[in-house]
Amino acid sequence: MKTGILVTALALAAIASSTNAADIQRQVQVAGSTIDVSVSGELPVSEAALFRWVETSARGVAEYLGRYPVPRVRLLVRAGGRGAVAQGVTYGGRSPFIRIAVGRDATEQTLRTDWVLTHEMTHLGFPDLTSDDEWAEEGLATYVEPLARVRAGTLGADKMWADLMDGVPKGLPRGGGRGLHGTRDWGRTYWGGALFWLLADVEIREKSHDRRGLPDALRAILDAGGDIRSRWPLSRALNVADRALGQRTLADLYARLGTAPGNVDLADLWERVGVRRERGRVVYDDAAPLAGIRRKVAGSAAR
Repeated sequence: MKTGILVTALALAAIASSTNAADIQRQVQVAGSTIDVSVSGELPVSEAALFRWVETSARGVAEYLGRYPVPRVRLLVRAGGRGAVAQGVTYGGRSPFIRIAVGRDATEQTLRTDWVLTHEMTHLGFPDLTSDDEWAEEGLATYVEPLARVRAGTLGADKMWADLMDGVPKGLPRGGGRGLHGTRDWGRTYWGGALFWLLADVEIREKSHDRRGLPDALRAILDAGGDIRSRWPLSRALNVADRALGQRTLADLYARLGTAPGNVDLADLWERVGVRRERGRVVYDDAAPLAGIRRKVAGSAAR
């Protein structure tokens, strides 16, 4: 979850106070960036396990984007309370920070398989949008998070494809629905947004004969200064990426799905990339026309 609210002086003071009262403070270095970690409360796992979770989550995001998206970010961990990992929120502005809760039920295995922190860190790599397109921010984090975890070695490609096939139908427009722009529907925001970026990834690769993909588009946006510290309209981000790619893939896809309900044939998409479910298992078709793209989407070492 990302919030684009401006942090007031009072809020900053409260954050500083909670940081000063932290039980543990440590820096994690990943890909040339610094993560200032502050932990308050009683950890249910070892410090080593906690910091391994932070480093692994950050490394997956850095590997997907080609670098960690911001030079410095604060990570405020509230330990204790109910549950395992929850309540992740990412804040923009000149000094971005992430809040996340690690509850009493968290274990080393819970942290190893966690998706929440990777999701929040993905938000750092896209502008804080000024247009009414929250779906683009949340959908991007929903789509990229499992791909980053596949690259970090904490998620298998079979699970990634299974979750994607289960999830994206929740993002399709219902009868009489509108485009993604301005949506307040949970399924459309998270999974409709994820479907947009999946289609963008596949189409970019098709048009470039698999020489480019969504990571290249996102890196172009970062190169232009479009991380969470910047406030841009979505149109600017899409146009920056399209110019760098030498395509109009993102602008055209927005015209189809952002301002209109669009028509996505998921059965055809899965057939073309060569992935299907059989008796609860993920099965791949390496003779499918876009099988090579499927492998590149998930990572070169993945199915």
